[in-house]
This record gives sequence, C-alpha cells and structure tokens, in this order.
Amino acid sequence: MFDFTLKIYGELLTNLRKAGYKFQRIEDYIQAPLDKVVLLRHDVDLRSYSALRLARFEARLGIKSTYYFRVVKQSFNPRIIRDIVKLGHEVGYHYEDLATHD
Repeated sequence: MFDFTLKIYGELLTNLRKAGYKFQRIEDYIQAPLDKVVLLRHDVDLRSYSALRLARFEARLGIKSTYYFRVVKQSFNPRIIRDIVKLGHEVGYHYEDLATHD
C-alpha cells in the first residue's frame, strides 16, 4: 500500500536533503543547473487548494518546486496561483494535447 501523506513526503524530502541533494525549480535548473539536484514538478489537474497546501508544506521546509496548472474550472484559481508564487514556487501552464481532437 502506498502512503501519500505529507508526513511521508516530508521524510522523503528530508532524506534527499541529508543525502546531499539540492532542490531547484525547472527554470532555475535551465538557467544554472546544480550537480546533485531534485526537480519537483506537480501537475494540478484538480483541487487547486490541495496544491496550495502542498506548496505551503514545501515552503516550510525551504523547498521550492514547480506547479503546472490546467486552465479548467476544476483547477484554475488565480488567487491560489498567486499564493503559490508568493511562496517562492514556479507556476506554469499544464496544457492538453490538441492533436487528439477528432
């Protein structure tokens, strides 16, 4: 059984840091990649409030990551997106593949 709790996620992040890994947002890695690095990206398909909760959790640990939002009612919330950016995270567009259109 998988355990996707914040407690276990926090332990994973802490252990990665103890092993000497650094965390970078995607754009930061493109501009100046570190050698031993973790790139955290989160696709926000539903429940933007859950993404904000996760972003706050990461920020408390001093970790910055990248969140990709879809422009659909279920996940697009400008206030939450602004709050995530204010925490130091990066936000991008999580697009749909238009080539599948009939």
